[in-house]
Amino acid sequence: MKLTGQEINYIDEQLDNQNIKFQEIYDELKDHLVSAAENERTNANQADIATLYNQIVHTQFPGLWPFEEIVKQYQSSYSSKLRAAMWRSFKQYLTPANIIVMGFLLAVSFSLPHTKPIRVTMTAMLLLVSVLPLVYCYISGRKIKTDEGRQSFVKARVLTTSYVLVWLFNLLFNGLRYLGDVWPPANIFQAIHYSPAIFMLFLELFTIYGLCCIRLCKQEFKIA
Repeated sequence: MKLTGQEINYIDEQLDNQNIKFQEIYDELKDHLVSAAENERTNANQADIATLYNQIVHTQFPGLWPFEEIVKQYQSSYSSKLRAAMWRSFKQYLTPANIIVMGFLLAVSFSLPHTKPIRVTMTAMLLLVSVLPLVYCYISGRKIKTDEGRQSFVKARVLTTSYVLVWLFNLLFNGLRYLGDVWPPANIFQAIHYSPAIFMLFLELFTIYGLCCIRLCKQEFKIA
């Protein structure tokens, strides 16, 4: 038996009081509670919506903070899902043909001179490869709409995954430089000492990770 609009609004109000900030979790909980209430009404439970809501929550979500555990489970489950999706994509890109091409480019890079123009060019390429997936996911994620005061957990996790390359770039070119300033033996890890082959290896790995992020973005934002 379908709930009235007023009864659904009551469930909305109660969920709003729980401060659930992620839209996807809020929507799942609301759908579950509405369906549970409608099933109770179908089974001849004619209690008012407040009583019905409390019965469902106390039965299915016991505890002082009834939805805390399910929110944690959703976050953990979805994060695991993204890691698995990224790993599947990574393995799909590491085909024999791609490995041969990567090996060839890496071999060619050994013949490049260790000069400033080469280093600057490869640094610029690495920066571009680091930023593009994040920009792509940010622009694509704008189509995901949320209620006022809430954010999309899907969008947040995908953007965090895409931000990894920017974080790594910053670590390689700023973090390790700072480490070398405070601890001189670490100077050997600064980007200025990287050979073209090291740059090429980073470029290849960053490119694969970036492609995985773009594929993940297309898949998850389409679902969202």
